[in-house]
Amino acid sequence: METTTVQKTAALKVPILPHDSPAAPQPPSLNLPLYEHQLRALHRCILIENDGSLNEEFGATHDYKSRGGCLADAVGMGKTATMIGLVLSTPRASFAEGDTLCVAPGHLIPQWKEEIEKFSNTIEVIVGKAAYEKVASVPPSGRYTHRIVLVDVEAVMNDTDKFYYDWGWSRNPRRTRGMDRATIELYKKAALFCVKSPRGPCSYEGAVYTGTLHMPFRPWRRVIFDEIQDLVSEGTASQKNLLQLSRTARNVWLLSATPFPHGNNSVYANHELLGFCRLRMDVETESELPRWHPFEIIKRKLYIRSPKHVADAAVTASKLVKEEKLIVDATELERKFFELEQNDIMSTDIFGSEYASLRQMMVHPEASKKLREQINGKDADQRGGKTGAQVQNRNRMVGRFATVNSFARRSLHEAKTRFSQLEKDSIPTAEREISMVKSSLYLAMKVRQVRNTAVQENPFSRPDTMVCHLTKEADEIHSHYCKCPKYKSSSCSADHDAYFLDWYPGDTNAKWISGRNSVQHIIDYFNNVAKQGKKIPYREGSAELRDFLDVFIEKREATEKHSRKKRDDLLVEKLDLSTRIKALEESVKIGNMKGGYKTEEEELAARHGSKSAALIGHLQKSIEREERTIVFSYWHDTLSLVHKSLKKCNLAVSFCDGSSRTMSKA
Repeated sequence: METTTVQKTAALKVPILPHDSPAAPQPPSLNLPLYEHQLRALHRCILIENDGSLNEEFGATHDYKSRGGCLADAVGMGKTATMIGLVLSTPRASFAEGDTLCVAPGHLIPQWKEEIEKFSNTIEVIVGKAAYEKVASVPPSGRYTHRIVLVDVEAVMNDTDKFYYDWGWSRNPRRTRGMDRATIELYKKAALFCVKSPRGPCSYEGAVYTGTLHMPFRPWRRVIFDEIQDLVSEGTASQKNLLQLSRTARNVWLLSATPFPHGNNSVYANHELLGFCRLRMDVETESELPRWHPFEIIKRKLYIRSPKHVADAAVTASKLVKEEKLIVDATELERKFFELEQNDIMSTDIFGSEYASLRQMMVHPEASKKLREQINGKDADQRGGKTGAQVQNRNRMVGRFATVNSFARRSLHEAKTRFSQLEKDSIPTAEREISMVKSSLYLAMKVRQVRNTAVQENPFSRPDTMVCHLTKEADEIHSHYCKCPKYKSSSCSADHDAYFLDWYPGDTNAKWISGRNSVQHIIDYFNNVAKQGKKIPYREGSAELRDFLDVFIEKREATEKHSRKKRDDLLVEKLDLSTRIKALEESVKIGNMKGGYKTEEEELAARHGSKSAALIGHLQKSIEREERTIVFSYWHDTLSLVHKSLKKCNLAVSFCDGSSRTMSKA
């Protein structure tokens, strides 16, 4: 039975900025006017930069003051233009005021440069660390009133100007040799900034970055982090790197449509970058938080997102969208797989988790993790170790099979192997386990009956009479396994046939008593561990005391019930496999009968699946028109499989999983 994981993301939704919110005036020196939703977002940005205090909202004595916020508008809504408007809306206060630093994935740097040059003639654009170092000590001049420095996040992550800092660094003259006191204090401040702890910089251990970006000649006016949310996570080296980068900035801004990809870790790390920490919150909940919750207050004040209808209108206005549908006919083999999997679905909710596998396999059977697990084994069945890791790695891999039919043949082989394993080993073993557990249960019941009979005969029996009753228990235990007159006689087979599942309070690992002298060990167990009159708590932590033997019998009854369920599950699996094998044999027969392919499209569909084949044909036509295409999928594995299919067909393709590194590579 599959278990459904509940997504605890209800509280991670960004509140919507009302459409009637105040709007800022059009920024000066802007070549193109901003849209209304951009002006409303700009007004909120200016308010946050002027006053980011959260003390009044929290009713707190600690200084919760934000240096900025997060612009969380959807892709295509002009977050870049809003930030350009923010830069132009804040005149330079003095000669010493620094520039604006923008850190973004490499593929966004040219877009930033193009947007700045399109919107304003008064902003000087500097691209890269080397270019910035040439002008770092000089403010913009001439027609330029502002300067924006654009840096690839990869250059920041790979910065080699750093050293390892720990609590004893500043106290060791050999490690600070050649540094003056001001430099040492500067590095200590950088370390302290990473923790902001009352314990001081001694509590930080890690890299301190000393390059011109992290320790600029003039403090940054503001730092903008654009679409690097995958690097913003609590406790990571990248987080401490970015935190030190923003140390000198008066204001910090995060641009991302998905600001919380890592849940609680992203929440804490975002707020650390924005300038306040030590506010750890568990916001991964299945339901929305109340309005007075600190996280809800923070989101309403610092996170900015325009309504969906505004987003749709903005995207439609900027691009002409042409909708084109490709009608795809599934192959006979894909239909057989579909029918086979559809028979296993009990739910009527077509958008439920049970249908997810069915929708994935319609792209290619291998795209479904459920089908891959039927070949490799289930992740949940593994208990760690090398074998478990290997199974999980194989389940993560897609694209191992050349054709759909080869996947079907492998599925058939694994189904037959599993069926044979169930028939010859798993089910007989489960039956033996039930038999042995029942034997242990019945033996305990017999011992209890002997004890109850003895008490009923003479409740005031003397010690020598109790010894007689122990002898009766021993005889009953021996006769449970062997009908010979005496234990250890020449014809006695009790030790050979004895199996007994013991139990000790607090011990979760019960052991089987069997083999040589096993009957004597069982007798000792009832005489010492489960002796008559012994009382133990009914449940762990309970004050109610019950007879040990009564608790033991209840435990074994539960064990027998569990063993029966395990056996029944195996029988159901065997029955399902029998049906599956018949269907797969028919599917493989269909694939083998195909022989040669009449058309190239038919061969592509047999190799990569009908949907991937249609996509390949469509993309080949797009390449002829010199068009570039983005392929989206709801499922990571499906997209990975499509990526491999496109590569096999010699199409130039890059796979992006949403991280800034793969986006830059693409």
